[in-house]
Amino acid sequence: MSEAAFFYGTLMATEIIGDVLCGKSAPRAIKTKKLASLQLTKALLKGHRRYAVKHATYPGVLESDNTTDQVHGILCQGLTLRDVAALDDYEGDEYKRQMTKVILESLEMNDQGEEEQGKTTTASCQVYLWIAGKDQLKDHDWDYEHWRQHHLADTVV
Repeated sequence: MSEAAFFYGTLMATEIIGDVLCGKSAPRAIKTKKLASLQLTKALLKGHRRYAVKHATYPGVLESDNTTDQVHGILCQGLTLRDVAALDDYEGDEYKRQMTKVILESLEMNDQGEEEQGKTTTASCQVYLWIAGKDQLKDHDWDYEHWRQHHLADTVV
């Protein structure tokens, strides 16, 4: 049986997924094979909010009282229990893993070749929620593209 997790931060980068699940020093071919065994799908986590963490380059997510809050990320399916253990080590004691549901939205092509909103489905998965204290979070969202441009190369796995 395979496991699934919702990634909303540094793990949205396939480079980081490969390093975490296979080891930073693993050959590229091993990481490529591992990534090919996973299914990565854009997803939404409703009823939660993502924050930048103070004095860090990664985010934290908290449940929100506002049901319209949502976090964009990816659903990663096909994980093994060994993969989950590696993710637990990577996330550390600032996060707690728990079950949740995310929304997957499929895009379909219309007769003119344009993308249209498709059928919306949900999937059960695990998510790593921030537990190290709200006082450690900034009052704004974490920016994935900024992180990729400025911090990806320095991210320690």
